Amino acid sequence: MQYPLYDYYYASDLTLEEILKHYIQNFYLRKHGRDKAEKVLYKVSDSSKIKKLFEQSAKQGIAPNYVDFGSVINEMMYFMFQSNSTQALAVLAAAIAWDKQINQYAHLKNEDDLRNDTIKIFQKYSMYGDMSQDEYERMTMSNTHDIMENEFDDESKEIFGTNYYVLNFYLDCSYWHKQEDELKKCPLVLPVKIIGVEEEDDIVSKYKVKNLPTLILVDGDGNEIHRWVGVTPTSEINDYISENGYSSNNNAEGFVKYEGMDLAGIPVEFREKMSDPDFQEKVIAILADGGTEDQIREKIDYLLGKKKPDEITALEERVRHYIRNKFDTVGNLILKESNNFDIIHKMKAITMLSKLNNDLDGGEVFPDAERIKEASNRVGISWNLIKSEEYKRALLIYRDGKQVD
Repeated sequence: MQYPLYDYYYASDLTLEEILKHYIQNFYLRKHGRDKAEKVLYKVSDSSKIKKLFEQSAKQGIAPNYVDFGSVINEMMYFMFQSNSTQALAVLAAAIAWDKQINQYAHLKNEDDLRNDTIKIFQKYSMYGDMSQDEYERMTMSNTHDIMENEFDDESKEIFGTNYYVLNFYLDCSYWHKQEDELKKCPLVLPVKIIGVEEEDDIVSKYKVKNLPTLILVDGDGNEIHRWVGVTPTSEINDYISENGYSSNNNAEGFVKYEGMDLAGIPVEFREKMSDPDFQEKVIAILADGGTEDQIREKIDYLLGKKKPDEITALEERVRHYIRNKFDTVGNLILKESNNFDIIHKMKAITMLSKLNNDLDGGEVFPDAERIKEASNRVGISWNLIKSEEYKRALLIYRDGKQVD
């Protein structure tokens, strides 16, 4: 049967990012290939027209709606003659990009309003999805987070990088909840699929599950690799997964890869800290520096709190002073023009500080920045991490008017 996608997603409790993932996996890939989906996401992220819309939103302090995103998408040559399903995918991707690049700083629209407005694109194009009545009711009448980790077909495994995952057999009992508490303390480095033992007898029989809690590592075809019976620390499970190479082809939440470099082999405390969004940002900044694998690992060691040589610490302070001075110079200009910290001031501050943040990557504006960045990288200092920290500090002071030590 066919059901309207707008009603389908509106009644669910999925976030906008989860809707994008679910839409690709369950509907888009049925008609289009993996390459097409990846190309759409790339075109949106690389579009100058999309970036211009974001800049206008920041300057004017106005949140675009699904019509605005759709209009820009339709103006792009690549999307002019594309199907409604492709244009809808592009609108979802654009809204998520705007939320991350503009809205998280400007707070122009709350998450629920952004989600409910963006999915109107399905209503505009009168889009329907083929599914059984049971599938429809599961999405609209239950906690949909429990069904997000459905079976991955070959196409969706390719696009989301999921070759292995963990089956977690569920029954509402004290032993299962004790294991769940462990998983909340430190997430697994692989996706997890919940299997209800009372609802999915065939799967329980297939894997001969007799005790709870039971977690089973399987490959993309469902073949068992290893199992853990009884309450097991997450670190023990992650160690097995990482040490045996089962995380190397995955890109799950809390797991980082960079240009083919597998970071799962570094200390356990790193993987546990990756559940902290602030720590993730710092790691991403370090990876953005580039450099050799040894240089990257050295910076991550410093991030984990290992002592730096005095001469490296002194050099790092000089780099920080250089970057902070640039932000303070621009920040004082912002305060000179207006210090009322109203929405207009905030948008101006975001625009000016964001431009400086990009200019500091080197080039004609700050030719010396490139030289300092290269020298920093050679001795294990992360230019991008320092720049990211100073950018956040500048936003707090010059956009929000907060006192910062």
